Amino acid sequence: MSTDLLSRILENELLTEDLVEISRGDISELIDNHKNTMIWCSRRTNMKELCQRYLEITRDILISLASIRIIKSLKKKDTLKKDPFIEIVLKLRDLYMRFLYDTPLDPFERIPIKMLADVKIGDRVYLEKRRYLIPYDEALKLLISGLAELAKI
Repeated sequence: MSTDLLSRILENELLTEDLVEISRGDISELIDNHKNTMIWCSRRTNMKELCQRYLEITRDILISLASIRIIKSLKKKDTLKKDPFIEIVLKLRDLYMRFLYDTPLDPFERIPIKMLADVKIGDRVYLEKRRYLIPYDEALKLLISGLAELAKI
C-alpha cells in the first residue's frame, strides 16, 4: 500500500483543530492499497524486511491517527457524529465519567447495570428493567451497544 493517502490523512488531521472527515472512498482505497501491497509482499520472499518495515510504518501511522482523533473528539463537543468509532469513544468517555462519580467499587470487578432490553448472552438471560451486577467487560459491551445503562445503587 502506498502510505501516501494515509500520510496525507494524518497530516490533514494534524494541521486542523477539528476532526477531519475521512470518506468511505478513502477508507476503501486504503484497504485496497494495503491488500495489494500484502499480495505483492507475499510474492517476494526476498523483500521480507522491506515488507515488515512497511507494516511497522503503517501501524505507527494508524496508531497516531487514532490517537489524534480520540484526543480531538474528547476535547470537542461538536465532533463528527457520522463516525461510529468516535461515537464509541465519546460514549466511553461519558460512561467513564459517570462510573467515577456514581458507581461503587466491587472487589470482584463487577458493575451495576440496568437492562434496557431482554438479552441472552451465552447461557445467561438478562431481562429488561432489571438490575444486575456483572463483570466490567460484559457490562461495557452492553453499555456501548445501548442495551443497558449504569444503574444507581
